[in-house]
Amino acid sequence: MADFSEWTLQDVQEAVAGAIEADLGSQEAFDESSAFIEEHDHWQDGDAWVGPNGGTSDEVRTAVLAAVERQFTPRDAVSEVLDRMANALLRQEPGLDITPLELVPEDASEEARTAQEAEIAEIRARLSAWWDAKKLWNLAHKAVKRSRWAARGALRTWIAPGHLATTETEGEDGGKLTSQELPRAKSFADALDMVQLSAPKPDACYVYTDEETQQRCAIFLFEDPETE
Repeated sequence: MADFSEWTLQDVQEAVAGAIEADLGSQEAFDESSAFIEEHDHWQDGDAWVGPNGGTSDEVRTAVLAAVERQFTPRDAVSEVLDRMANALLRQEPGLDITPLELVPEDASEEARTAQEAEIAEIRARLSAWWDAKKLWNLAHKAVKRSRWAARGALRTWIAPGHLATTETEGEDGGKLTSQELPRAKSFADALDMVQLSAPKPDACYVYTDEETQQRCAIFLFEDPETE
């Protein structure tokens, strides 16, 4: 049974690596597919060339591959299929509608109804602007295509560390304990502006489900610039 509060960096890395291995066979297979599809590296140091390569002589092989690379012009049929599939699924952006948790009573005044309608319209406008600013539809296309070649694609919403509220408390041993909490915004617009959106690659994120408890843990791996 997993106790997520006791997980180490190695635990989460192994969880993501295990998912990649289960989906694609190995990290190497993932890296090759990623380079081919997302970086459009169809040459891959000559590994993609299936014609004559000079045999066993390193010198001749190097000369042959150098000559071939200059005129290597493959057709990216895989990316074309992925683009068509994503465009078919996400051909048109969906409409956005807002439903209040508490409707204005039927006997409410016209002023109250107008106020609620105005609030709904403002929220819809704010969400639409945020949607466009964060390029949600483009990121959704990327996630959908990854779901085909990497078995899963993810969208991640997050708040930049600079917006988190940091508090310090005294621990039992007299030391300082630092914790971070979600910030409190003055308005819906300010709160929405703090929410970031990204489409992390499948080898950097995973939703792990414990087999015994069915509890889930979201994992996101990143490099901390302060530790590089």
